[in-house]
Amino acid sequence: MCKINSLHNVRDLGGWKAGNGHVRYGIVYRGCEMDGLHGINITQDDIVRMRNDLGVKAVLDFRRNNEYASDRPVNEAGEIVSSLGEDVAYYYGNSYNISSYSSTSSYNEYANCFRAVLESVKNSRPIYCHCWGGNDRTGTFVFLLLGVLGVDESDLSKEYELSSFSYRTTENGSLPRRRDWGNQERGILFREFVEALNNRFPGNNINERIINYWFATGVKASEIEHLKKLMIEYEP
Repeated sequence: MCKINSLHNVRDLGGWKAGNGHVRYGIVYRGCEMDGLHGINITQDDIVRMRNDLGVKAVLDFRRNNEYASDRPVNEAGEIVSSLGEDVAYYYGNSYNISSYSSTSSYNEYANCFRAVLESVKNSRPIYCHCWGGNDRTGTFVFLLLGVLGVDESDLSKEYELSSFSYRTTENGSLPRRRDWGNQERGILFREFVEALNNRFPGNNINERIINYWFATGVKASEIEHLKKLMIEYEP
C-alpha cells in the first residue's frame, strides 16, 4: 500500500512474481478516484506526493460519465484533465460492470486501456489506474494486466483481495471478502469473471487464457511482448 492520506486503496503493482522475474516497481499504480461524487477529494499535499514521490505522469480512469462531479477539472478547451494537473496524460476507460470485459462490445475499450498503459510505460510515464473505489473495475483490469505478464492465478487473486483491506471496504465491517461476492446488481462478479475466462478462452492455465482474451480484443502479440519487456525485471 502507498500512503496517500486523502485517498485509499492506493498500491504499486510492482513486486509480484511473473515467470522468471517480477513486476517492476514504480510503473503502474492502482487506487480510488481523486475527485467525484463519493466524498473523496485529493489534497494539495497528496497531489505533490502522487506527482513527486510516486512519479505519476498518466491516469487511466474507469468511471462512467455520471460519476464525475459537475466541477470536474477541465482545460481551456473543455476537455477532462486529471486532478493531478493538465500536464498529466489522461485516458478514459469507461468500464462500469466488471463482467463487461468479456462482452465483444467492450473489446475495443479494453484494448484501448491496454494500449494506454503500454504507451505510458513506453514513454516513462508511471500511470495511476482507478475507478471510484479502486476495487472491482480497477481490479478486473489489473487482473488481466498482471495475468498477461505471467503472474500466477493464486497471486492474481491475492492482489484482487487486497482491496478488502482498504478503508472504504472495511469501515463499517459489513462487507464480505471480495472473492465471495457474485451475481450482484452492482456488478461485483469476481467468481463469474474468472469462470468466464476459464470457459470462453482456450489455454492450459489462467495466463494463457488471459493472453487469448487480449488477442480477442485486438491486442497483438508484439504489444504483449513489448509490455512484458518494459514491466518485468528478470532474474539474473
